[in-house]
Amino acid sequence: MTMIALLLFSSIILDNNINVVVEGKKTVNLESFKKGVRPIHTWFEVNDPVMGGVSIGTFTIREEDGVGIFSGEVKDVPRLSSPGFIAVRTRGGYYPDLSSCQSIRLMVRGTTPYTGYRVSFGVAHPSSTLTFERGFKASFNASMESRTVAEEFQYVYIPFDQFSNNWDPKTGDHIVSCSQNKTFCPDEAALQNLQRLEIMAEGVLGKIHLEVKSIDAIDCDDDVVDIMLENFMEQQKGEDAPWKDLDYVGKGISHGAKNNNNKAIILENGDIRIESFDNPQNDWFPLNDPVMGGQSVSKVEMGRNNKFGVFDGEVKDVPSLSAPGFIKMETRGGYFPDVSSCKALRLRLRMILPDKYEGWFVTFGTHHRADAQPYIRGYKAHFQPDGVGRQDVIIPFDQFSDNWDPLTGKVLVSCLEDPKYCADTATLRDMTIFSIMGEGVNGDLRLEIESIDAIQCSHNTDAKGRTFSFFANTFNNFVLWGAIVVGIFSLVMFTVIVEHRNRRYHNREGTGESIERLTVTM
Repeated sequence: MTMIALLLFSSIILDNNINVVVEGKKTVNLESFKKGVRPIHTWFEVNDPVMGGVSIGTFTIREEDGVGIFSGEVKDVPRLSSPGFIAVRTRGGYYPDLSSCQSIRLMVRGTTPYTGYRVSFGVAHPSSTLTFERGFKASFNASMESRTVAEEFQYVYIPFDQFSNNWDPKTGDHIVSCSQNKTFCPDEAALQNLQRLEIMAEGVLGKIHLEVKSIDAIDCDDDVVDIMLENFMEQQKGEDAPWKDLDYVGKGISHGAKNNNNKAIILENGDIRIESFDNPQNDWFPLNDPVMGGQSVSKVEMGRNNKFGVFDGEVKDVPSLSAPGFIKMETRGGYFPDVSSCKALRLRLRMILPDKYEGWFVTFGTHHRADAQPYIRGYKAHFQPDGVGRQDVIIPFDQFSDNWDPLTGKVLVSCLEDPKYCADTATLRDMTIFSIMGEGVNGDLRLEIESIDAIQCSHNTDAKGRTFSFFANTFNNFVLWGAIVVGIFSLVMFTVIVEHRNRRYHNREGTGESIERLTVTM
C-alpha cells in the first residue's frame, strides 16, 4: 500500500506540479508550458550581441507536448576573447510572495553536455557592481551526464541560499556567495516579488539544447497564492483586487509597470500616455557604452521637483573604436500600451541650459532586421530640443527606422524612403524596450523629461489592444442610443396620428362625408 501511495503521489507531482501540499508545505507553479495551456509569462531572448558578441539563442514553445525549448550556441565575444551568453527572460507577469519558500525547482531535460547553465531572478543591483549587473544568480546542471536515463526529464533543485547577486559579469560565476556573505543573499523584498525570471547559458562555449516543462517554488507556506491567474482572480474577487479590471491576454500583471490593470491611460484629448515621470509606471536606469569597452558615463534620477525624470552624462570616445560611444536612459520589460493606431511620439521636456548636443535619439522595440548585425535591434529616430524651457518634441512614427548605423545611431534608410524599415504593428502594440539616448556625438548632455505620449491616435476598438478611448466609446454609444430613441419616438407619433385619423373616419361615416382611411402595415 505504501508503494502504491508513493507512485500515485509521484504521478500527481509530474502531471500537475501546480499546488502540491506535503506535510504543510506547498509547491507553487511559476511557469508551465503544458499542452493547451497558455504560458503564464511572455518569454523573449536576450543574447550577447547587445554587447558586441556573436552568440545565438532562440526560445520556442512546442505545444504538442508542452515544452519550452531553449537552444543555440555560446561563442566568444570577439573584443573580449571570452565566452558570451544567451538567455531567455520573462517580460511582465504576476509573481507571488515566495519569502516563505525554500527552493526553485526546474523540470528540464538537456540534450547536450553543456555545463554553463544559470538561472536568475529579480533586478537587485549591488552598489559595488556595474550598472547592468542585476539579479540573483545560481548555476545548475542539466546535461545528459546528470541523468540516469538520457530521454527522461529531471527535477533540478536550487535552494534560494545558493543564489547571489555578486557575480562575475564575464563568466556568471559567483564572486562572493550567499554562504560567504549574507549581504548578497536574496532578501525578503526580492522574494516577495521576483519581478523577472531568466534562464541562461553563460561563460562556457558550446551548443545548448534545454527543454523546460515547468518552474516551481517549493516548500512554501500553505497561504502562498498560486500564480495561475484564472484561479487566483477567482479566489480573490473584490473591489480591492488590483486585477479586477485586468484585460488578461497572456501577460499577467506587468512587473515593470505600476499600472497594474494593464489598461492604456487615455488622456482627455485622446493621446495615449506611455510614461509620466511625476509617478513613473516603469523602472528607468542608465545603460552606457562600458558594456562594450567605452568610457561614457550617465545617471538617471526620478522625482526631480516631483515631476521630472532627469538624464544627464557625457558621451566619450570608445578607445577600441576611436569613435564616440553612447549613453541611455532606458526601461524594459514593463507594460507598454498599444499605440499602433497613433501617428507620432511626443516627449514633453524641460531644458535648463541651452542644448548644443546634437546626438539625441529615441529608440524602442527589440525588432531585428534580417540583414543587420546581430546586436542591431529596435527602431530609432533622431530628435533635437529647441532652446531653453518647457517644450514638446514631436517625432512622427514614420521617422523611425530599423536601418541605422551602429557607430553613430544615424538612420541610413528612413521609413519614408522605404516602408520595409517602418516600425511594424507588433512592435507598436508592445514596445518592450524604450530608450532616450545620447549617441555618436561626444559631449555633455542633460535632459529633464515630464512625460512620453503617443499622439494623433484613432482609437479603433481592439479586444487585445487596450487603446480604445473611453470618450470615443461614450460618444459612439450616445449617438447610437440617440438614433434608437428618435426612431422609436417617430414610430409612436406616426401610429398616434394614424389612429387619430381612423377614429375621425369612424365618427363621420354616418354623415356620408368622404374621407380616406389610413392603414399601417407593420
